[in-house]
Amino acid sequence: MLYAPMLQGCRPGSTGRVEAGLGLAEAAKLFGVTQPRVSDLVRGKINLFGPDALVSMTTAAGLQIEMRVLEAA
Repeated sequence: MLYAPMLQGCRPGSTGRVEAGLGLAEAAKLFGVTQPRVSDLVRGKINLFGPDALVSMTTAAGLQIEMRVLEAA
């Protein structure tokens, strides 16, 4: 079962949301990526993904992205 934070609290519906506990194969199909890519995501290998891919998968999970840009300290 898939327990990526991006998928927690989501459930199937007309908006393309997914349910926590979704298998790797189902998540891969929803996200339009391969199962090994979803496995990389679940394992936290975020550096293997470009911003566009992460935004696409987040949107497919039915989530919204919020970005903040702060001045360097």
